[in-house]
Amino acid sequence: MDKLKIGLAGTGRMGSALVERLLLLGHSVTVWNRTPSKLTALTHLGAQVATTPSELLNKSDLIMTILTHEAAIHALYHGQDGFLKSAAPGKLFLEMSTVRPRVHEQLAPAVLATGAAYMDFPVGGTVGPAKAGQLFGLAGGLEADFKRTLPLLNTLCRRVEYLGPVGSGARMKLAMNLMMQICWQSFGEALSLCKPLQLSPERLMDIMGESSGMPHGLKLRLGMMVDALHGTPIAPVNFDVNSVRKDINLMLDEAQSMGIPLPMAEMALSLFDKVSREGRGDEDCGMLPMRWYEHSGDMRVSKRPALKLFMGDVSGNSYKLRILMGLIGLHYEPIFMDFQAHEHKKEPFTNLNPRGEVPVLDDNGTVLWDSAACLIYLARQYGGHQWYPSDPLQMAQITQWLSLAATELQCGLQYARRGVLRDRWTLGPLEKAQAFGEVGLKAMEQQLQNHDWLALNRPTLADIACFPYVESAPEGQTDLSAYPHILRWLERCRRIPNWPVRLVPLTRFA
Repeated sequence: MDKLKIGLAGTGRMGSALVERLLLLGHSVTVWNRTPSKLTALTHLGAQVATTPSELLNKSDLIMTILTHEAAIHALYHGQDGFLKSAAPGKLFLEMSTVRPRVHEQLAPAVLATGAAYMDFPVGGTVGPAKAGQLFGLAGGLEADFKRTLPLLNTLCRRVEYLGPVGSGARMKLAMNLMMQICWQSFGEALSLCKPLQLSPERLMDIMGESSGMPHGLKLRLGMMVDALHGTPIAPVNFDVNSVRKDINLMLDEAQSMGIPLPMAEMALSLFDKVSREGRGDEDCGMLPMRWYEHSGDMRVSKRPALKLFMGDVSGNSYKLRILMGLIGLHYEPIFMDFQAHEHKKEPFTNLNPRGEVPVLDDNGTVLWDSAACLIYLARQYGGHQWYPSDPLQMAQITQWLSLAATELQCGLQYARRGVLRDRWTLGPLEKAQAFGEVGLKAMEQQLQNHDWLALNRPTLADIACFPYVESAPEGQTDLSAYPHILRWLERCRRIPNWPVRLVPLTRFA
């Protein structure tokens, strides 16, 4: 095939491996990276360096981009000196990052407006296959663009599939990666069953490698795992634990946008998250089954220590956490503070929360004392994506209701209730607190006119955070009869399985 002028932006492990392959094939390759020091090794191999994305664009006919996440892609294309700042007639972009399909669907029209062509082209495989031209290419875009780039793609990949319009390659890549990421844990669990056999690593891997359930990707790495069982660290790192976590989060976000649950992916993510918290996020993901096997003899231990919740029996903020932990099924130890004795304003409690307020959450030494922070922590640590997903838009949609709960609802409805029940008027007269609370109620009523839930198409932290203050509003002499959609929402919440009741029953009900 003809030698091409190729630009590549993003010289991490995979990007650098692709540059080596392209140089070996005789192409002229120009590289760019946000951190120029990462380009030194590639210049020794013959790559040219561009100091800006626009310079890379000017020196190249075909531009490959392979970056870590969506924000980096946006900066590269839309930034001050980004690709989209210049006309690019006749050029072609191959965007190879592992991201959600919508990233490509949103970016492609902007690229086309510059006169260039655009394809998403994520690849299956790691550093070794990239250097050897043995990747699995997944293409999305115009078929005509695919056909004209196919001679090049065939030199990078053992197999190339055209899957349809822009975004199609990204969708298939997430699906393919999902199978592999779940397999790491299942392989470790399978190995743990074999530990009493006391087989040598070589024999164990040889037998497991003949299993009909052994994925191709794992089979290719059995030799590496034999070395790992002999105590040799997995090196070089091909695909680290934090990259796996990033990809699984993308899969879960995409599935949620489609209304599809991925329970096994959520469980796999929780296990990779745990490994990352142990400080091993930069290690190769192949260490996960090894870790499970090595520690399998220590698995017969007592259950994880219960979380401790320092709380008040009538506290709305405490009730929020009780709701979430009840829905997730978390076991916790309730520790009730003696407010009459001002226990919450003294040591040792103020060592946990210098503000002297409840709730405080203690998760085996991890201490949090803001109710919103506690909700987010519990939701992401133990609740998967159900209650607080990682998609930026969905996070924002939920967080704005957390803000409303902490301002208009708490400082309005809750303070009115506190004034009526305890004669403590934090914001002044009753009418002032009620009026502030009504601002929040009106916003909720407007949202619930056309939606069953506040933020998404299912209950989330938004509903949990608002519920305690709204349900108890009548105790602050706020009449909810003018808010029929809110009343129906309260009933929907109460009907959710495992939704806990209040510890101290209300004296007045909505």
